[in-house]
Formats: sequence, structure tokens, C-alpha cells
Amino acid sequence: TSQYVNVVVAGKQPNPVWLSMDEAVRHHNPEISAADLSPDGRTLASASGDHTVRLWDIADPANPKPLGEPLIHGGGTVYVLAFSPDGRTLAAPNDDHSVTLWNVSQMEPSS
Repeated sequence: TSQYVNVVVAGKQPNPVWLSMDEAVRHHNPEISAADLSPDGRTLASASGDHTVRLWDIADPANPKPLGEPLIHGGGTVYVLAFSPDGRTLAAPNDDHSVTLWNVSQMEPSS
């Protein structure tokens, strides 16, 4: 049986998103250090100790699907993720005092 991690973004989503640990391990380190939900509620961003940020299509919260390849950030651990109000940019401040910005408006489902 699979184990699941419950990802809840406080104040942003009415229902929890359950990521299978199998999915998390396959796509990045399962120790999720930060998460944020896009303004339209269809994309979840998760950060991990492996210096990657993943985007997940959560249009169907019971069946999240990874979007694109992992986003690699400069260094340090990401403890906060933030989508811009229009959902096109994702910011990841790192504990090394840098901030990485990505244009995430063109992310496609992973194969």
C-alpha cells in the first residue's frame, strides 16, 4: 500500500491535497519544506530539501500530476513559496538570502 502526505496551504484551499509518497519520492525528496497554491487553485508548488521545486496539477485533488521538470533553485533550503497574484510567477526565497523567480505560465504536464 502507498503512504500519502497531506499538503495543506493554510487559508488557500478548501480541501487537502494528498500526494502519494511514491509520487513524491519519484519526483523529489519527500521532505516537503514549503508549499503554495496558485491563485486559480489548479497548481500546487512544493519545495524539497533536494533543492528542487515541483509544480503539481491539482485540478483533480485526489489525483495530482507533476507539471514539467523540477525547478532548480540557487541554494539553501526553501521554506516559503509564493505565487504572484496572476499566477504567472513563482518566487522561492532561500535560506542563503537569495530569491529565485520562475515564469511558470507555460508549464506542461510531465511525461
